[in-house]
Amino acid sequence: MSRIRKVMVMIASSRAADRALLQGIANYSRQHGSWSFYWEPGLSEKAWPMLKSMDLDGIILQNPATLEEIQPLRVPMIVVGSRQNEIPGVVNVVTDDAAVGRMGADHLLACGFHSFAFCGVEGMPGESLACSRVRQASFSELVEAAGFKCHAHIARRGDRQTMEQQRQGLARWLLSLPSPAGVMACSDEHGAQVMEACKLAGLRVPEAVGMLGVDNDELLCGLGDPPMSSVAINYERAGYDAARALD
Repeated sequence: MSRIRKVMVMIASSRAADRALLQGIANYSRQHGSWSFYWEPGLSEKAWPMLKSMDLDGIILQNPATLEEIQPLRVPMIVVGSRQNEIPGVVNVVTDDAAVGRMGADHLLACGFHSFAFCGVEGMPGESLACSRVRQASFSELVEAAGFKCHAHIARRGDRQTMEQQRQGLARWLLSLPSPAGVMACSDEHGAQVMEACKLAGLRVPEAVGMLGVDNDELLCGLGDPPMSSVAINYERAGYDAARALD
């Protein structure tokens, strides 16, 4: 009988994408030999002492700010879904963000829009949110190659403005766009905020603003009226691939 491997999984469960990652990891374990899972929503001061005392066979870690503390453990490690640039020295399972941006541009171009914009988010000083920047770059490149200008609104994490002030700023920006406009957000979370700003600005979706998010989170997309369209990412496959890479 083969030894059951002990695997620490540090992935949050608050978003649909997170739960799909966990499902993919579980699917791999069921198909290719039972693993014993230890779950934590992320690397924290609470988790670190526990890691040092455990005889782990591997770790699957999501969105690490730093790997300096974990690397001395010297166990196989997979980083999945990092919002930063790829982490050197370990295996990374990441989204093809350039393809995501192109898919968004293709969709809105096919809808017949002649005005386009991208709503992204930038990290706090010293923090890189590469996924938003890469999605914006590929979206803009395809839109401009089709002969159209691409406008942009970039929010900053940690901004001291209140949520209401941010939404009012988004509403003013949306009103400044040539109408009707095809707008892509870097994520469903950000797209939901843009949808609410459309209400504040009195802009009807999709007549005045054709809105597109990323992740296809049914709950977040369903908050919109009408529901927001979104680029679907196969996070369950990503979790499965992360577990296979660890194995």
